[in-house]
Amino acid sequence: MYSPSRDNTEASSVSTTPRREISVDILKAICIFAVCYIHGSHLLGGDDKSRRFMSLGFGFCVPVFISLLALFSDKSLGKIDDFKQEVRNCMKRARGTALLYIIASLGYIVLTAHWSTLTPQNFVTKHWLGYGWSGQYFFLILLQFQLIQPLFRRIPDSFHLLIYLSGLIVYPAFCYLPIQEPILLEKIGKSFLLNWLPYVSFGILLAHQRIPLPIRKVFIISIASVLLIPLGTVY
Repeated sequence: MYSPSRDNTEASSVSTTPRREISVDILKAICIFAVCYIHGSHLLGGDDKSRRFMSLGFGFCVPVFISLLALFSDKSLGKIDDFKQEVRNCMKRARGTALLYIIASLGYIVLTAHWSTLTPQNFVTKHWLGYGWSGQYFFLILLQFQLIQPLFRRIPDSFHLLIYLSGLIVYPAFCYLPIQEPILLEKIGKSFLLNWLPYVSFGILLAHQRIPLPIRKVFIISIASVLLIPLGTVY
């Protein structure tokens, strides 16, 4: 039997359902392909220089993932009114990330370590600081992000904008101009969040809707542009 109230209820539920951004799904699909190519292109054979060039061109994928991570994580935490609850949520996520990181790293140590030459120093530097296996450094970035997120998302948006714009100036300069990279950035490598803060700030600005509307509409172009590639090519 026809029921107007039922139609109204269904219409209301449809209208309140968050609209999925297809552009974000497309962007994530491109980045997933890029990561697979970077780490698996050697299986395809062919010219090494061509694969190297393509891998460098796909260097935007990690900055994009970090920006999207900051964007959606900030939106999720924004629904919580209590700061202490935010901290508890982030610590819970961090514990899960740390557990996966430890399990995966121990597994790779068992499979790949050269036990006859293994020393306490290279046990730490080679197997635990982001270079022990493909993607290990991203786990470290994620863990650091989860630990600081409740506080970092609360700094003024003007400061986030300053961080992001500074990154768009500094990183291309190190990549394309004859400028010596600071020793500090060279030493800490890409496993530490400091190098990726511009992309974290960009994601937070998007979550706070502080990026002007025209820029938000061309999110794919702006975040995947050549300006975001240098961090992936410097190291």
